[in-house]
Amino acid sequence: MIITQQQNRSISYDERQQRQHRRKVKLLFLMNCAINGAEKSGQWKKAVEWYDSFESRGLQPNTATFRMVISACENANEYGKVIELYSTMQSKGVEPDEDTNQAIKRALKMVEDNHQ
Repeated sequence: MIITQQQNRSISYDERQQRQHRRKVKLLFLMNCAINGAEKSGQWKKAVEWYDSFESRGLQPNTATFRMVISACENANEYGKVIELYSTMQSKGVEPDEDTNQAIKRALKMVEDNHQ
């Protein structure tokens, strides 16, 4: 459906806010799909790139976002990045799920084992 400029002006502020919110929800879903694809294909750097682009797109990463990018980094033995992402997750107030908590425990153990 094509909306003319005049029709667009008649849309209420609430309607514009709702449309913007729906666009962000769709974009968040697509970005999480991209991170998931990178994770599943072993491309941890690509997963991190997608994650890093969230802010410039006006998106807030959620629990699923962090879980997938942390998993991608853990699978690549990038334990320092796992810890960094977990710290960022905490600073943003995003609650980790059980998978993420387990990943951070494994990463911390690996870092500790490598420093002994």
